[in-house]
Amino acid sequence: MKKIVLSFLAVLALPLFADAQQLVAVNFETGFNFRFGEMKDFQQIRRGTSVFDDCGNDFDLTGTTSFFLGVKPEIALSDKFSILAGARLTTAHSSLLPFDNYFLWDIRNDGTTADCARINSIRQDNIYVGVPVELRWIIRGIHCISPYIKAGASADFRVYTHNNINFRNKRMERYSDTIDDQIGDPKSVSVPVYGAVGIQCGPNRCISAEFQLPNYTRNAQSSFFDSSAWGFGFQVSYRLPLIKNISQE
Repeated sequence: MKKIVLSFLAVLALPLFADAQQLVAVNFETGFNFRFGEMKDFQQIRRGTSVFDDCGNDFDLTGTTSFFLGVKPEIALSDKFSILAGARLTTAHSSLLPFDNYFLWDIRNDGTTADCARINSIRQDNIYVGVPVELRWIIRGIHCISPYIKAGASADFRVYTHNNINFRNKRMERYSDTIDDQIGDPKSVSVPVYGAVGIQCGPNRCISAEFQLPNYTRNAQSSFFDSSAWGFGFQVSYRLPLIKNISQE
C-alpha cells in the first residue's frame, strides 16, 4: 500500500515539472459514485430465534453512495492523450437496515450474562481526501462535441468517520461508544479504480460529462463491507484552458 501511495504522489507532482507547453488546462469536477459489496458477518448481530419474533434476520445493505469535488491539472501528452492528476474531497455514506422492524446487537456476552440493544438502523459517514490520477484519450468528434475514453485510479485517505445509531429505545444511547468500537473503522486508505466514457462540448470543449463503469474499490469505504466493492458513477467537470497550442479540435 505504501508503494501505491508514493506512486500517486509522484504522478501528482508532474504538473510542477511540466513544460509550459504541456500544462494545457485545469479541470474542476463534481459527481457521485454508488458501490455495493458483501456485508460483513458481525458477530454482535443476534438473529431472531422464532418465526413469531419481529427481530430482523436479513438486512438491506443498499451500498455506499459517495459525492466528490475535485481539481485536476491536465498535461497534454499529444493532441489526443492527456494525463490528469490533482486532489479530491469525497464524502461516503452507507446504512445498515433490517428488512424487519429492528435487529439486536450484543453489547456484552460473556457466556453467562448478555446485554443487547435494539437498533432500527445504523448510518456511517466517512470523509476522504484523495489523489486521483487519470489518462484520457480524446476521440475526434464533429462540430463542438468530442467523445473520450478515460481510465483512472485514486488513493483516498480517510480523515473522518461517524456512526449514527438509531436505537429503538432512547435509553440505549449510552451504549453508542461501545457499539462504535465494535463496528470499527474502514481502512485508512482506499483505492478506487475506474474506467469512463464521456463527451466534451462547449467553447474550447470546456464542459465534460462522463459515465464511470466499471468502478472497483479496494478497501471498501464502509465498515459494513468485507473488503472490496463494485459500482458505477457519474461526473461533470469544467475545463479551464491555460494554453491553446495543443489542438483539441
